[in-house]
Amino acid sequence: MKSGEEKKSDTSAEDALHEDEQKTLALSPYPRLEIPEGEKPDLFSYLNSLPDVNLPASLTEQPLEGNDPPPPEKTHEQLKAEALAEMIRNRTRQSRQVTAYAMLLNDDPEIDKTLEMFALDAQFKDIVKIAGQKDIYYYSDTTMTSQFASLAVMLEEKDYLHTVAHMVRLHSKTHPAPTAEQHFIDPPYNYAKPHMQRIRRMIADDSRYADIKEFTARNGEVYLYSNEFLTEAFAFSLTDYWEELKE
Repeated sequence: MKSGEEKKSDTSAEDALHEDEQKTLALSPYPRLEIPEGEKPDLFSYLNSLPDVNLPASLTEQPLEGNDPPPPEKTHEQLKAEALAEMIRNRTRQSRQVTAYAMLLNDDPEIDKTLEMFALDAQFKDIVKIAGQKDIYYYSDTTMTSQFASLAVMLEEKDYLHTVAHMVRLHSKTHPAPTAEQHFIDPPYNYAKPHMQRIRRMIADDSRYADIKEFTARNGEVYLYSNEFLTEAFAFSLTDYWEELKE
């Protein structure tokens, strides 16, 4: 059994705890639900008795986790730019062609507004602009190199003399090597042999291409080279070397 002093100590502790509870309830902003003696507390009655609380805007405007707001609707110009970019990509990938500005302008007089978006949106970073002698062209660099794009522009503009002279100079400078006439008869040029013979005659008569020379190899094949980068003797020796490798 507890002594009188122990009972007195327990009573004092209970009184102090009760006093702390009363202080805590007094500080609470919510009303205390009065429950008649002998009845069970009703949760809904308590919730209905609570006052309305205005939450800060920073909390009410914050989206729930995993329930992000939908992206803003795309504008008409954005949709046009996406469709145009996809068309350019398809022509580059499937047809190995560049897309001429003149063709786009003919289809849509306001195409400049759409083309401007290519420089503003990262999703169009693969669309490249390249200048030809007659027009501006577009292609996708994900499926076409800049070197092939330059060739595609020349083929698109059908400047046969410039195309042949440019490729002959490029081969003479970079490989270095002469270029067989057959190179232009094969794809992607597909020049017919009589057509290629006319091109050679026109180049020989045009002062702009005075550096473009030709010779006939021992096997009867015609080769062209630029004397800015190759001598005839060196070009001829290269063809002899290639023929020996084939034998």
